[in-house]
Amino acid sequence: PNTRDLDVFLRKQESGFGFRVLGGDGPDQSIYIGAIIPLGAAEKDGRLRAADELMCIDGIPVRGKSHKQVLDLMTTAARNGHVLLTVRRKIFCE
Repeated sequence: PNTRDLDVFLRKQESGFGFRVLGGDGPDQSIYIGAIIPLGAAEKDGRLRAADELMCIDGIPVRGKSHKQVLDLMTTAARNGHVLLTVRRKIFCE
C-alpha cells in the first residue's frame, strides 16, 4: 500500500491532546496512534486517525524510541500547550 505523510498541529485541552499512543515496546517497533478520545483535541481537529504511524513529535523523529521516550516528548509538548505531529497513513486504492 502507498503511504502519505501528514502534519497535524493540536492545541492542548484540559483532557490533553485527545489520543492514546501505542507501540514502542521493542527496539524496532513503530509507534502508532491508538484510540481517539471523544470530544478531545484530536477528534475536534478531525485529521488524526487510529492506526496512523507516528513519525515525529515537534520535529523530533520517534523511530527507534521507546514508548516511555515518546510519552516524555508528549509531556514536554503538553507543557508548551501545543504539539506538531507528523504521521504516516496507509492509502488503500479501491
